[in-house]
Amino acid sequence: MRMGPLPHSPSRYHCRGPARSRRTRPTNCGRVPKRRTRKRRRSSEILGRDYLPIITSDALITAQASSPALSARSATASLVIDAVHYAPHFLTDVVSLDVDFLFCSAYKFYGPHVGILYAREGLLDQFEPDRLRTQNQRAPYRIETGTLNHAAIAGLKAAIQYLASIGEGKSLRSKLTSAFTIIHEHEFALAREMYEGLKKIRNVSIHGPSFDTALRAPTVSFTIDGKTAEEVCKKLAEKGICAWDGHFYAIRAIEALGLLAKGGVTRVGVLLYNTEDEIARFLKEIKKNPKTREIPVLVYSLSRDTALREACLNEGAAAFLPKPVDPEELYAAIQKATEERPRSYIRLTTCLSVIIGSGQVAGAESRNECVTAISEHGMYVSTSKPYPAGSQVSMTLLLGNASMKIDGRVLYSFDNSKSPLRTPGMGIKFSRINPGDQALIKAFIGKQITGGLRQAE
Repeated sequence: MRMGPLPHSPSRYHCRGPARSRRTRPTNCGRVPKRRTRKRRRSSEILGRDYLPIITSDALITAQASSPALSARSATASLVIDAVHYAPHFLTDVVSLDVDFLFCSAYKFYGPHVGILYAREGLLDQFEPDRLRTQNQRAPYRIETGTLNHAAIAGLKAAIQYLASIGEGKSLRSKLTSAFTIIHEHEFALAREMYEGLKKIRNVSIHGPSFDTALRAPTVSFTIDGKTAEEVCKKLAEKGICAWDGHFYAIRAIEALGLLAKGGVTRVGVLLYNTEDEIARFLKEIKKNPKTREIPVLVYSLSRDTALREACLNEGAAAFLPKPVDPEELYAAIQKATEERPRSYIRLTTCLSVIIGSGQVAGAESRNECVTAISEHGMYVSTSKPYPAGSQVSMTLLLGNASMKIDGRVLYSFDNSKSPLRTPGMGIKFSRINPGDQALIKAFIGKQITGGLRQAE
């Protein structure tokens, strides 16, 4: 379909409306004598991949070259393209596509709710739809049920003129060609930024191809682990961000992905009026959920090049750490990148033996327990018999060949799995420890933190 005023030849271009649904369909098109119809989605709306000449789903959003489809045509098959999702983002030319039928909807490119059908000259005359005897029996009127929606057709013309005003040129066609180049560059850049931002967020799965090709519609579909698409959309709506959920008329594709029972996907798209600030605000809202915080990247390098360091940080790296790295510097970088309230000293998840003495707990007996987290200032002891908060405890920590006598105070106590480490136990702060033993604990933690990095070197 050439984007411009409707040509005078009624058998080539026709506007029908208002559309009954979000999809444009011919009105009661019945028998097609001696001709099969091969239907294609020019650009589909969820995944973004189009496989010509196979029939594809409304879920796929990448615009494809037409040559595979054309090579699949035969004298007994019609090439039909659903360009509903394609038309708002790319210049649509039925001459270069060499199609038999093409459908799209004006509401997708800022117009009214009216459907558009292009038909190769003479093809509509082969259809025998149910129609009124009083209706004009010539194409394209023969597929209409009554008076045309003239108001919507006027709105369609205004929408086309609006798009043309974005471009430059002497003719309407040249203005539209220029406009769609400008629109595509703007939409593609923002959509790629959105795609790359979502890709960095943990527990977010993107369904569809990357933006490695320019022929990619600016729509991204994704899911978040542990949340339905509807829940995601409701949260975004509370912040004034428009998104949509479901299968988008591509129920088989969503079913094949195993997402139908989960409510489909969340879909977000970019149009010519969207801005970089809006993309940043959208990504910020997605990251707010503790389950979807951005995956931090820490660069560990022998280089001391300040330009390289700045380049890595500008590209989003959480830290640039020189080799060899100090354990405390590494831990501080990890804490800053992953925690809202970073710890001031290292806490290591581990498994060490400790003998808990009686301390001041009446009737308590010495017993062997397991230390599951330790720092140079305290530890978490996993035990089915934790002492109450405030209790004074005497302990013997076994670390390698060392046996350390330590006194401590129970800061908190859990007798069920609601503890920070998901096991019953108690958090103990050291109140008395030999400085040499404390240094050994610190060295042990540092070795554990950086051991994997040293092996990698």
